[in-house]
Amino acid sequence: MYMKKPRLDRVSNESELGVWFERESKSQQPASGAEDALNPLAGLSLGAFSSSGKLVGVSLNGSNEPGHIPEMEAKVVNCTNSKFQKILNLLTCVEKEADVFTRFPDVHKILEVRILAVDEAWGGRGIGTKLLDMSRQIAIQNGFPLFRVDCTSHYSARAVAKLGLSCIYTLLYKDHKNQDGSPVFNPAHPHNEVKTYVERIQA
Repeated sequence: MYMKKPRLDRVSNESELGVWFERESKSQQPASGAEDALNPLAGLSLGAFSSSGKLVGVSLNGSNEPGHIPEMEAKVVNCTNSKFQKILNLLTCVEKEADVFTRFPDVHKILEVRILAVDEAWGGRGIGTKLLDMSRQIAIQNGFPLFRVDCTSHYSARAVAKLGLSCIYTLLYKDHKNQDGSPVFNPAHPHNEVKTYVERIQA
């Protein structure tokens, strides 16, 4: 599948981390195909690049409003990639059970980090934390009243907690099961759960 390379605008140069950061251009067109199920809004996502231009970290961010769950459920049903369908189903389950808009009835839109990833060779340098903090700044700049991160790994949850976000929901992987009662995912320890973190953004 061919995907058009996104247009990026450089937003920060972090010499102490050995990388620079770029934000997706607001003129970027939406992706097509399976990736569209997790397509972020243009101008909200971030990438971290090495001095040679290699992509070493990414924060794919998007916006959600109340009433979006039926659309997520439809994408699960219509997904033709079995592995990706399992991931979409997990995210949909978390979305329904975390029930963020019921917990915060005065909130009508949120900025959420949908995928946060850092190249293993570049781990431990604070790149993930920087991407999260910059994503939070995007939420502030764009008037989002709530910032949300769903953490599927122990390390991402630890990074988010350090930023002061509050955990409002936890799903153990062993409790997310197939129809036969077996766990859908069996990640290695210490990645035992999915956690939803949020932070209210003060106007």
